[in-house]
Formats: sequence, C-alpha cells, structure tokens
Amino acid sequence: LPLAYSGEPYEAKILVRGPTPAYTCFLAPGSSLPAGLSLAGDCRVNGTAPVITSNEASFAFQLIVADGAGGRSRPIGQSLTVLPKLIFTVPQRLPDATEGSPYSFNLPTAGKNPTGGKPPYSFIPGTATASRIPFGLSLSPEGVLEGKPQRPTVSGPARFNLCAVDSNLSEKCPETSLVVLPAPTPTPTPKPTPT
Repeated sequence: LPLAYSGEPYEAKILVRGPTPAYTCFLAPGSSLPAGLSLAGDCRVNGTAPVITSNEASFAFQLIVADGAGGRSRPIGQSLTVLPKLIFTVPQRLPDATEGSPYSFNLPTAGKNPTGGKPPYSFIPGTATASRIPFGLSLSPEGVLEGKPQRPTVSGPARFNLCAVDSNLSEKCPETSLVVLPAPTPTPTPKPTPT
C-alpha cells in the first residue's frame, strides 16, 4: 500500500485482478488494520493513519477477495508503512531585503528543519495564485532563497508560501513574508565652492 503519514487522513485502493470482476474485499479472520483505518468492500483502505512516535512503523494484515462468481481467494498478505508527519516551519517574516541588492536566506539552516516524512527533502515555491516570491528572487531545490529582489507593486510585505517536499512527494507549505526596502538614494556630491 502507499505510505501513510502519522495522524493524517489516508485513502488507498487495493488493486485486484482476476477473470471475474465485481470484487469485494474483507479482512481475513483474526486480522485487523491499525486503529483509525478500515477496509471497505470496494477494497479501499481509508480513515486516519495511526499516530506513531518512532521513525516509521509497519503494520501487516491479511485480506480475502471475493469475485462476482462467488469465488474467494486465500488470505492475501498486505502491509502498510506509516511515517512520521512531515513538519516544516519558516519564520513569519524573513529578514528584510533591499531592492536591487544581493539577498540570500537558507531555509533549512534557519529552522533546522524539515523533519519527519521520508527524506531526502527538496524545496519549491508555493503554487497559489496569491503566493508569489518577489520578482528577482528564486528558491533553489536545496532551500536557498536568493537573488536581487525588485520592489512589489503593492505596498506592505510580500506574502508567499514556501514548500518542503519529501521523497514520497508529500509537501508542507507554510506562509511567510518579506519586506523589500527601496534602494538607497545616492547622495549628490556637493560641488566645490569657487574661491
């Protein structure tokens, strides 16, 4: 079965093949799923994955499949692996940037995260329409936000989401904000006074 995450909603369809469709699945006698999950007749496992405190936990169970002609399979072994919940946090407000000046901020170093899920992790910008990194900045897969930012077209801090993605493609996308300060105005050099 696909991986589950501690304490999070889960749904997966068990693939069944055979000569007579209209399959029904049920647990073999003496077999059970982890607390919070159930097996529906259409061979779907759904519910909420159990909460775990270890790095990961595997649960084994057996099911029986009945076909449309009344035939039944022998008990079929299945397993479900539950991973710790993926956790990723970012500061509510990143250090201010200055228009046109080099900027760099390392997300993993700043928060000493992400944790949980299935390493290794990568980082991507959020995809929400209203969530855009200021122009001139980009986020590397290693989690470094860098570039030479431009001033936003609206006043106030730019708000956007930054996502951590684990190797199972689960993602967490907390919101953060960044103020881009205007570039300093050059001070004109005074002209020498004629003597």
